[in-house]
Amino acid sequence: MKALLWLFIILFPLCVVYGDVIFDVPVRDIEYSITDDGTYDRITMSGSFCVVAPGAPELPGMTFHFLLGHNDRLTDIEIIHEVWEPITGEYHLYPKQDEHIIDEECEFVPPDPAVYGSLALFPASLIASARSGNLRVYHIAHVSIVPFRYAPQSGVLQVLRELTIKIITGSCDPGVAPVRQTQISRAVFEQTVRSLVVNKAEVRDPGKQPQCSIVSNPDDAAPTLVPSLLGAPVDYLIITTDSLCNAYEDFAHFKKQYGFNTAVRTLSWINGHYAGIDNAERIRNFIIDAVEDWGTSFVLLGGDITDIPARTVWFPGQYWQHGRFPGMTDQYFVDLDGTWNADGDERFCEVEDSLDLNPDVYVGRLPTTDAAQVPLYMNKVKSYLQPVTTTMQARALFFMSYLDNSFPVANRDTLDSYKSAKRIAQRLPAWFDTVFLRERPKEELGDSLRVGFGIVTGLGHGGVYSIQTRRFSPTSHADLWWFDSLDNTGRYGIMFWISCLNQMLQSNCLGKHWVFDDDGCGVASVGPSYYSDAAVHEQYTKKHFDRLLDMPLAASLAESKVDYVGISASDNWYRIYQFSLNLFGDAALMPWDSVPQQYNSVTISPETVNVGIDSVTVTVDPSVPFDVIFYKEGEIFKRDSTHTVEVTSEVRTESSGYLKYTVISDGYIAHLDSVVVTPQDPYLVYDSSLIIDTLGGQNGDGVVNSGEEIELTVMITNHGNSAATDIDVQIACADAFVTMINDTSSYPDIEADSTAANMAAFRFSVSDSVLDQYSLDFELILNHAGGSNSDSFQLLVAAPFILHYTQEWVEVGDTFAIVPSVVNYGQCTADSVTARIGLYPGDTNVVIVDSMVGFPVVMVDSVTSSNPDSFFLYVKKPEAPARYNYRVYYRDMEVVNSTITLATPSHIDSIWVQGNKSSIAIEWSKVDGAIGYRVYRATVFTGPYTFLRNHLAPVSRYEDFDVVVGEEYYYYVGVVDSSMNHNGLSDTVIGRTNPPLADGWPQTVLGPFRSSPAFGDIDPDYDGTEVIIGDMKGNVYAWHCDGTPVVGDGRLFFCTPPLTYPEELWSTVAIGDVDNSDGLEIVFAIRRASATVYVMDGEGTILSGWPKDVPGRVIGSPSLADVDEDGDLEIFVQSELYGDVYAFHHDGTGVYQPSGL
Repeated sequence: MKALLWLFIILFPLCVVYGDVIFDVPVRDIEYSITDDGTYDRITMSGSFCVVAPGAPELPGMTFHFLLGHNDRLTDIEIIHEVWEPITGEYHLYPKQDEHIIDEECEFVPPDPAVYGSLALFPASLIASARSGNLRVYHIAHVSIVPFRYAPQSGVLQVLRELTIKIITGSCDPGVAPVRQTQISRAVFEQTVRSLVVNKAEVRDPGKQPQCSIVSNPDDAAPTLVPSLLGAPVDYLIITTDSLCNAYEDFAHFKKQYGFNTAVRTLSWINGHYAGIDNAERIRNFIIDAVEDWGTSFVLLGGDITDIPARTVWFPGQYWQHGRFPGMTDQYFVDLDGTWNADGDERFCEVEDSLDLNPDVYVGRLPTTDAAQVPLYMNKVKSYLQPVTTTMQARALFFMSYLDNSFPVANRDTLDSYKSAKRIAQRLPAWFDTVFLRERPKEELGDSLRVGFGIVTGLGHGGVYSIQTRRFSPTSHADLWWFDSLDNTGRYGIMFWISCLNQMLQSNCLGKHWVFDDDGCGVASVGPSYYSDAAVHEQYTKKHFDRLLDMPLAASLAESKVDYVGISASDNWYRIYQFSLNLFGDAALMPWDSVPQQYNSVTISPETVNVGIDSVTVTVDPSVPFDVIFYKEGEIFKRDSTHTVEVTSEVRTESSGYLKYTVISDGYIAHLDSVVVTPQDPYLVYDSSLIIDTLGGQNGDGVVNSGEEIELTVMITNHGNSAATDIDVQIACADAFVTMINDTSSYPDIEADSTAANMAAFRFSVSDSVLDQYSLDFELILNHAGGSNSDSFQLLVAAPFILHYTQEWVEVGDTFAIVPSVVNYGQCTADSVTARIGLYPGDTNVVIVDSMVGFPVVMVDSVTSSNPDSFFLYVKKPEAPARYNYRVYYRDMEVVNSTITLATPSHIDSIWVQGNKSSIAIEWSKVDGAIGYRVYRATVFTGPYTFLRNHLAPVSRYEDFDVVVGEEYYYYVGVVDSSMNHNGLSDTVIGRTNPPLADGWPQTVLGPFRSSPAFGDIDPDYDGTEVIIGDMKGNVYAWHCDGTPVVGDGRLFFCTPPLTYPEELWSTVAIGDVDNSDGLEIVFAIRRASATVYVMDGEGTILSGWPKDVPGRVIGSPSLADVDEDGDLEIFVQSELYGDVYAFHHDGTGVYQPSGL
């Protein structure tokens, strides 16, 4: 491991005084327009929102952001000065309508007479919301205003032209903040803040900018295993699974060539090092550490949510007929402040949970399910960054279908997808070539995508598996299979979906197919995991397009949400999109902001460099500012910049091979190449080390433990081209925890490409007080007959980490016998652990009789009590609480100091359990006063029960992943209060995982379904029973028991043009031998008035006499019965709208009337 270069920002001492900050709000620049549809006037304003109540005048608002000082938060706001300007004319403003899902039927909300009948100006206050938050240590006030006021009775409308506000501040926690970061990470967040805030000139004010060091990694040192301030920084963190790890390591190397310090960690590793109620919280806790200690700014979640989970959140119920809707979001990993569950119940992301919502890190997800998808996607990114066809990057495609049930009419502009697309397109630079496909068949969409577009936006009705490209005459849907068939290889664009559920994280959705199509589709996808309302969705997309070409894709997505943080504090569509909009793709992908240019030439001299220290000169034509990144794994990772035609860089390598370099300029295709590195004279480098810790009866585990004396063998390798002789090596460690005993040793001669060990062991001792997982940095001075050079390496310390666990006590009258317990979360056993109690200051009720106990050796990850040793005390007033000071010592060092009040926590009222694919989730009712809960498990009801070591947090949920599929487990939960009293035990519940999926399952359907699957042997020539189901797109599917389709792609039936949207199949199909032919037929009904009821055989052939019309449509399941006792089955259905019952014979003739009625 190599040394790091730390570039410290000079931190000036600040005197922070919390108080008033006065800002002039730039309302003079507000641009708006007013349109008259003949009945109402409507105000349109760029970047606006509207959160007034339905029926109130639809007045747009907007948000301004102000950068505050370190640890400042907005506590109140006052208006110092305001100037209003009347708008000429008399106005009758359009009333705000109910928010609803696209195409949801809703009644017009008339003007509220309480408002429209008033003489008072509306709204009463121009401040819509005011709150502050932590944006990666920047403290920002979000002030949302309504810059119009309206007197409905008189028709007077005014616009705000001058505004001065006073922000009153108080102190706050710093939030998640990096202690160090690279220039890349600093620049991208500084750019975000600068683009948001009004007071841009203060972004680098020492009292407002992050107080962290700027570091680089010139020798390509590896980051520490667990985030720490030692080792390399990490700009780009990839979190994946063990099975995908190798593939993502290749992706990490690729990102390094573009200048990102990158690291990969697996979920299994995170589970071994981080606590949490479930895997999502463990991942988030790890990311928090990565941001604080590594300075991480980008995170790629490398896996689908079944492997790398998202956070389940609860969307507002007023937008879904069945109440609150559980969805999934990756925003949980973006906003790292708080727990996202402040009220401690089993539901995250509720209004009561007081979310910050400001980004602390930029996150994307690559929902890979197998290793082959990673290089597939990486090659797409390479193709995007190194395009053959460059004109497509300046082209944008919008395809759309009508959103309203009828053709667009007055006052429904928000549902006119063409107008919406035009408004979004205006946010792109004027030189963009923009194409609109309005109500066109999917074949035209395919032709366009084969030509190539850098930005693609789809607006229309859709769902998890498809999106409409044409709604009328005839309907056209682009579904999963259609996107999979695209062959636009090398012409990969970024997709934005303005539709419903196209990026539903928990489903096999369109967004996933867009990024993983083998022969085409695109390089990134941004879309909703929930339903869409069109109007607010458009506002978020316009905000995203405002910054799309200026910063990495995940950063522009995160910034697009910040404008709506203030008004997202209550249940509304703005809050929904904070969580619903997620990114599939490379978090740091930088969209092209112009037609990519090629360098005329890039030269490097010399083309061969020597092992050790050498220099190279890079020259580009034309003369443009550029960066050059040098990278050789484990040896050099260096970035140099110039504003001239060339740059000369010193490079330091340690072995022969290839030194990669990348030349990057704004607007130019990066140039990637390498030069040869050849050996020269002897060149010595660190290879490895061996720890010997057996002196004086030490544990001999080969790991550096606190308090040990270590003998160290250090292996040295000669990467030169000749033998190294007369070798003498000195070792040094500047750390105060280390005392060197023997720091010099000779080595035998080392031939070229050979390795040798020191002839006399290096020796040092380690302090008792060193912390667990602390990293010790060692420097080597490597002297030999031909010269000298240096190298470095690190050793990780394992030490106990002792915490107070609980106490048990026996109370006899006024006397207490108390047995404390401790837990060791460190990586080393702990001996010489003692505890003492003392009087609580000012408490005269307690008399201590025996104040000291000793503990046996406390093993790693183990709870240990002092039993049979006990504290003894008595109380003068038994009715008063027994309270005392409690301290724990490890080798005479204090490790715990707390106040204990003996009490019994309240018990848990209810507990329930849910089996998942490979885990068991336990939830319970929260208990007031609990600081956390402990979960216990056994394999039989009578026990023994084992503590699951769950993280102590006031969250009433835990997910157990350490389970064997199919086995039963018993659980109960205990309550822990602030004194670590443990009791209040719940009832015991039993749980097990869901049964594993059968081979060949699950299967994909193109639409949501409300019916149940039906089972029948419709293919007698194939073993087993077939599975048949219909969906809300009017498709009927049939698969064999092993998941293979009965015909084609699995669809026995699908609706063909002309269509009368919606073509929904709500009911479960009926299966029976309808015509008494010894074979089973399938009977189903489409929710439409014509061609309603069908009968088909097992191959999808419609029987003669079918379909039949049923006025009033059908949503119920058909029933089959031989009512006339002729041996075949009659078919019965009921009209949805009229309640009429229709009966048909197997040949389609009516049983009672020719119509079937």
